[in-house]
Amino acid sequence: MAGRSGRKADEDFRKLHAILSDIARLYTFRDKDGICRGELSLSQCYALYALRDAGPMSLNELASYLNLEKSSVSRLVRKLLDDRLIKRSEDPDDCRKISLEVTTKGSRLYGRIEQEIMDEEEELFHGFNAAERRIAIKILTRVAANVARRDGHKCLCNMDENC
Repeated sequence: MAGRSGRKADEDFRKLHAILSDIARLYTFRDKDGICRGELSLSQCYALYALRDAGPMSLNELASYLNLEKSSVSRLVRKLLDDRLIKRSEDPDDCRKISLEVTTKGSRLYGRIEQEIMDEEEELFHGFNAAERRIAIKILTRVAANVARRDGHKCLCNMDENC
């Protein structure tokens, strides 16, 4: 762990912790039925996002991205498969390797959800000018990259080569 730089830094980190905790709590637990419009659980929504933006991946890779146990991801994948939002594809060179990928139906559904999320994000940045939004994006991208790196995960922000 990096060394401490004094009381002022400690106070800054306390404030950052409080702010990030509030954002995580409020953002994650906002209108649980609203985030994926009651059509998907939050985990299913994140899985669909990951598969759409990162492309096909194995069940293990998806579990790692979602930071969930493989058994939990197997259940949510089964539901997405049953609803035909994702499909399984065999590797032509090794039939033991199975990839999961988003179907057209899944992509359309996530596109609708994403548009509603973008409308919500616009509300979050109400009163911010374009320059302030770009600064916020840059800072949050770096924070996401640092968290992912610290915890050995990937982030899909696609905004920065560090992510």
